[in-house]
Amino acid sequence: MTSMLDTGSSVTWFPYSNHYNCSDCGNNDDDRNSTNFIPEHSTSARVLECTSPECQEFHVNNLFCNDCHESSKPSNCTQLCPYNIGYGIGSTSGFFLSETLHFSDAIQVKDFVVGCSTKASQMSVGIAGFSVIRILLFAENTRVNVVATLTRQLIMVREGGDGGGYRSNDSQSGIVYTPFTRFQTVESYYYVTVTKITVGLVDIKVPNRYLVPGPDGNGGTIVDSGTTFTVMDDEIFQLVLAEYENQMGQYYPRADDLNIDNQANLTCYNVSGSNPGDYTELNFYFEGGAKMAVSISESFDPNPDVVCLTLLSALILGDDQSGPSIILGNFQQQDIYFEYDLENQRLGFRKQIC
Repeated sequence: MTSMLDTGSSVTWFPYSNHYNCSDCGNNDDDRNSTNFIPEHSTSARVLECTSPECQEFHVNNLFCNDCHESSKPSNCTQLCPYNIGYGIGSTSGFFLSETLHFSDAIQVKDFVVGCSTKASQMSVGIAGFSVIRILLFAENTRVNVVATLTRQLIMVREGGDGGGYRSNDSQSGIVYTPFTRFQTVESYYYVTVTKITVGLVDIKVPNRYLVPGPDGNGGTIVDSGTTFTVMDDEIFQLVLAEYENQMGQYYPRADDLNIDNQANLTCYNVSGSNPGDYTELNFYFEGGAKMAVSISESFDPNPDVVCLTLLSALILGDDQSGPSIILGNFQQQDIYFEYDLENQRLGFRKQIC
């Protein structure tokens, strides 16, 4: 089954059999190649009811067991455990069941809670939620060292080194690290601290309140493989955009008058006849000295005559007041090898052709 690995969400779900109804999902390769989940064909699947302990773990945030309301105190309520999840773009709803998750012959997670979605909007394939909470749950249930590496696949490492991966250490060639920032009130996201942003050689004067997150999780930066483009608080975005205009705009005109598919309303330039090596580089500097240089293949949508800056203002998503100030999306993560090391509370990365 095809699914998208999402480090910014905690729930894993798949389209349910032929009952899956998805609106505004388009008609792309993912739609044609994905296989829906049929729990009736599984010997280990178990449907969860509202009264189950597993359902109660999710109930606080996003479950509505109306038929099992506490006021009625039913002793034999059989309502299925539902969910309704909204993302930055798109949403899904369905019911939960318990299943056995197989990473390999050596790594199995029993009683893994997975969703069967019956409805969705703009979600053509399922989501594999690998947030901080979910990875820690794997470690608790399987005695897996809390290290995951992410290129085009996720690798979990068991104690004893028999999980098909490797143990995290500083000898891994070329990997640089930055510590995770953890909050008791916000435990789902992978927060890191960006200390500086540059466009080319020019420092962007980002106010400190955006770079340093508060105790409630507002501000700061998260790494999210489930968000397509990097999203910035509007004030940061306008500062970065202004500098790109200063460095790119004097050489390349805007591509607004060209017939391009730009549904995300990206900032695009007409660069016909230019050399990609001339494009300005975006750099993120992290606590601990790590630097992530985002080159042309990640900064822009490659097109013979048009390049688009794959950064968005948080205003596009309708929320510029709460949550992280920067969401480092998966377009900026292309051709970068990531290591999520929760055992040592750090994120590692290096350039790598994936």
